[in-house]
Amino acid sequence: MFRFLISICLVATLSVTADAKLNLKIDLPGGEPGQGGEEIFNKDFTPDNAVSSLNRIEKALESFRQLTEASRSTVPQDKMNKIGNTEGDIQSLGFGNWANTVKGTILKQEYLIKKLNYDLVQQRYNWGEAKQEEVQKAKKEFIEAEKKFQKFWDTFTIYD
Repeated sequence: MFRFLISICLVATLSVTADAKLNLKIDLPGGEPGQGGEEIFNKDFTPDNAVSSLNRIEKALESFRQLTEASRSTVPQDKMNKIGNTEGDIQSLGFGNWANTVKGTILKQEYLIKKLNYDLVQQRYNWGEAKQEEVQKAKKEFIEAEKKFQKFWDTFTIYD
């Protein structure tokens, strides 16, 4: 019964939010010519793109860590303090933990969204409101998100 009530709430919520339309600017400053707001919303702001960007940020932080280490003997400590984030514990513990927190959250949210969507499509199928193909597509997306999160979970490290 509880699952049934949750399904009804999800259907009501998703039907309301699906009808809501964001006011996305057509031309964004600095964007590629002809690339509209909806294209950026749908292609650039995805979990896969966010994780890819985060991987690049991690590489940049590693470069900053190496640069900090190389310059310790030549840059005075007071200047290092003004620059900030040059302490060893921040660079060895913070950088990795911060990135893992963001990456884990993105992948967890994607997993939960795909799980809820799969549950919803199954319920809609039971009600005769969805086709078997929709169920299979939702299941495939859920399994893919589950694998991505599990891979992250099995390989991430908490630095302390």
